[in-house]
Amino acid sequence: MRNPMAPTTTTGWRRRAASALSCVLFFLFFFCETHATRYHQHQLQHHRSREKERGGGLYPGTKAEPFTVETINGTFSYDEATSDQTPLIVYAYDVKSGMSEAMFSEGSVKRFLGLNSSPSRYLFLCHCENDSQAASVGQSLRTSFVEAPLTGDWDERLHFGTKSVQSMSNWLPALFQEWNSSVRYVEANYTAESTEETALSLKRVDGHFGWLPHVPSEDQTFVGKFVSDVCNQTGNSVAATESSSLAFFIPWTSQCSFATMLQNAESLGAAVAVLYTDGPLREITCVAEECDISIAIPATMVNGEGALEIAKRLERNETVAFKFKKENSLGRSFAIDSQGLLQQNGWPVWPWLSSLAWSAQYLNFQKRVNAEDDKVEMQIEVFDGTAILNGELVGNVSLGESMVELLKESDSVLELDMALGCTGKFDYECPEWDHVLQLFVCCGDVPENCQACPQLVWLEPDLVAESSDTFCGPEVGRWMTPFRRRVGHWLTDISAMKGAILQNLTESTTCRFKMQSVNWAATGQHFWYPTLTLRVGTSGQSEGIKSEPTNLVPEVIPLYGSKTFDKHFNHRLPFFFRTPPDVWSAHIHALITGHGYDNNGCAEFCSGITNHFLVNGKEFKLEFQNAGTQLGCTNEVVNGSEPNEHGTWFYGRNGWCDGMNVNPWIIDITALVKPAGEINLIEYVGLYNGSTPNPTSNPGQILMSSYLILDKFPHTRGDGGKYV
Repeated sequence: MRNPMAPTTTTGWRRRAASALSCVLFFLFFFCETHATRYHQHQLQHHRSREKERGGGLYPGTKAEPFTVETINGTFSYDEATSDQTPLIVYAYDVKSGMSEAMFSEGSVKRFLGLNSSPSRYLFLCHCENDSQAASVGQSLRTSFVEAPLTGDWDERLHFGTKSVQSMSNWLPALFQEWNSSVRYVEANYTAESTEETALSLKRVDGHFGWLPHVPSEDQTFVGKFVSDVCNQTGNSVAATESSSLAFFIPWTSQCSFATMLQNAESLGAAVAVLYTDGPLREITCVAEECDISIAIPATMVNGEGALEIAKRLERNETVAFKFKKENSLGRSFAIDSQGLLQQNGWPVWPWLSSLAWSAQYLNFQKRVNAEDDKVEMQIEVFDGTAILNGELVGNVSLGESMVELLKESDSVLELDMALGCTGKFDYECPEWDHVLQLFVCCGDVPENCQACPQLVWLEPDLVAESSDTFCGPEVGRWMTPFRRRVGHWLTDISAMKGAILQNLTESTTCRFKMQSVNWAATGQHFWYPTLTLRVGTSGQSEGIKSEPTNLVPEVIPLYGSKTFDKHFNHRLPFFFRTPPDVWSAHIHALITGHGYDNNGCAEFCSGITNHFLVNGKEFKLEFQNAGTQLGCTNEVVNGSEPNEHGTWFYGRNGWCDGMNVNPWIIDITALVKPAGEINLIEYVGLYNGSTPNPTSNPGQILMSSYLILDKFPHTRGDGGKYV
């Protein structure tokens, strides 16, 4: 039986004749292909005309108009007014894409269903050649889920279209055309019996990104060689050839793992491996400890009648040349967020439906962030999103007496509302690489009272740090830019650092906020544009109940800072402080992230880094559990890590993820502080696998700011005791 997801193959005059006959027989009921195409073009022009009248376009961040789609279970309707602010993920299966085919494999579906993305909904459509094919594809996709099987509310959240996108009369065809994508394929060239050179295009799915190298560029040509059993061959058991650009054409078998097949193919002289199957495409990936095996050759998988034809020709020792190509195609996905705005889903790094679930999780997170607006009593904009951040960005704001008085309240909550936009409207117009953003604050009329600016860790020797001053004050916020995504929005509670604002204020309520990054954070003319708002609200405690007194006077004292993570890392002096007579509480506040890559993978990716504060002999320990894991940062999408970035965003790291805020480590040491007038001792060490780090090459960095925060009464009580 023919695969309903495969493109039709009728060509030449037979196709034209069949099309004409269909028009004659069914004219009263259906438009023929020509009429349908003209109608589709008319609809595109209609929707573009409407967008032009509105002064906008089908861009991320614009409102999504209502639409309806016919599905297996009836008509699916979207209207923001009735959507209950539930995000919607739309994916259009492309019958020409190997990526699309592999996304609906059994393993991919199970991973997808194992992720909690409720209450987001999913609508699956098809870039098919006609509605009949679309209906078959829709049913096949639904079957792949039903076989999982479905539990909970999944049945209500999954919808499968029965019409081809190209035949729809709404704005979806226009969006998919404007938000274009690409399909990847293997071009196999051989000389047919007619002596004419023939090229077959085989849709493909490439090996697991992050484990295998990228496939070769389009201008490279490889000579095909059929190898029937690579599982049991190593070394020189395949005859040598004069060609150094061999593409092994290998039947995929379950007799051995992908890792074994590729290891053996590499040892036999393959420059690239093309696996073929007569079944559905699946991802070439590794399992468990095999992911640690280093394989230097790229690999891809193809299928279909064309792949079987190539295998037969290679078995007969015919010459087949391979090229790895891609071509532009219609876009395959978009989302509508809880505010009814169009959004991109990012880059699906693997053929996993999980990429759609991660996008849904992130939109659910953004919905929760937006809901926090109700708790804000006062706010002040620091950066409005129109200024470029490429080095440093400074904003001077006057808090006003009302906000200052609110900050002095014990139950007030201080938050940083940070959003990160970029130069254009689409993800590809954002800078490419991940960088650290740090925010410092210096308040009052005397800048010299503020902490000196720390040395920028990644300042290259031939670059000069351009700074307008030498006083920054404490670091109150830290974020990591994503790999080329423009949807970052985070709330960071910095209530523990209210003292950074209050401690130097006198009659003036002016504060200077400085955001700092490396001065090569841009990519060409693509820049980051931060939006930052200072928000103050209340914690919502019951009236009449206060956990601590109001109008405490905070003092923020610097402790330990950034250092190279090597054998000298723990060469730090102990910190002593005398207990003030009027202290109410004491905390340690620390921002700690690991960066760089030494021979152990430290300090960014390695597991085993532990941070230790010792306060009067009592130890507090912090270890980042996600570090060194393959998918550690995918687990943080629900907490604000931007998914589907254009890079290795998924790896777990020490204290951070790409496209996310860094949450502080806050330690309450009030109970450990000695009586008034006595000396206290604070120490810090950082260890790797229980010992002082001692890398043999390229030591990394621990980027750290830490502070002792003492909340004190305005005046000492007569009895010298604490307020209770």
